[in-house]
Amino acid sequence: VYNNKEVGTFTINRTGRHMIYNALASIGIGLLIGLEYESINAGLAEYQGARRRFDVVEVNDSVIIDDYAHHPTEILVTLEAAYKKYPNQKMIAVYHPDRITRLDTFEKEFIEVLRLADQVAIGSAVDSDGFSKVINTNALLSNIDRSFVVDDKLESVEQLAYLAPAVFIFMGTKEMHTLKQGLIDYLS
Repeated sequence: VYNNKEVGTFTINRTGRHMIYNALASIGIGLLIGLEYESINAGLAEYQGARRRFDVVEVNDSVIIDDYAHHPTEILVTLEAAYKKYPNQKMIAVYHPDRITRLDTFEKEFIEVLRLADQVAIGSAVDSDGFSKVINTNALLSNIDRSFVVDDKLESVEQLAYLAPAVFIFMGTKEMHTLKQGLIDYLS
């Protein structure tokens, strides 16, 4: 409804409440500047989104999601979207932290939100601040039941593949790409 008139139904091809809010903002701006309904709807339907924002690959009975989420709030929104899109499926969060300061500052929040997944794989990491400090993930591992460490080696790929069928949600740094691609190849 815009100016007390029904405009129509809009279609978006992205998942998550945050994407709905983004679409609503885009619709509002489009209508304010005088774009026609058809033009706005076509633009929303064609919009592919940014890379690493809930990118989905389906492999046999499993789903692999890649999302840049690196903060507890972003992880929460990503997990909520996954549970909404894939209800009643096992959720495996694969998180690769990238900042010591972020992990230290939001340790409690990371623990709370990652506990929402059925299992949590934590990537060992080096701080991306350029100081080559290893990020200590022991607090996450010791406070999240059903959590374990992964790297980009074949053993970690096999460890994740053993959990299939599942929804695997890769979050954090792009360094998880090798592990993610290894899992896709292994499950194919």
